[in-house]
Amino acid sequence: MTSVKTWTYAELTTNAEREIENCRQHPLRHEREPMAFGVFILWARLTGGNRDEADADRLEALVKSLRHW
Repeated sequence: MTSVKTWTYAELTTNAEREIENCRQHPLRHEREPMAFGVFILWARLTGGNRDEADADRLEALVKSLRHW
């Protein structure tokens, strides 16, 4: 039997932020922008209407900081 992990909002947000930050720290960070954006979009979809807009703003700003233009 497979064990199913459930995630709290805080765990989802913490892990999304960690993954986006990993993209930001990568030596080829500008190539990691699509991955970071994907993490953000998945987080936004999973948290839906139950998210804290301050978290959304913070994660979005992290993703935007990867832009190389």
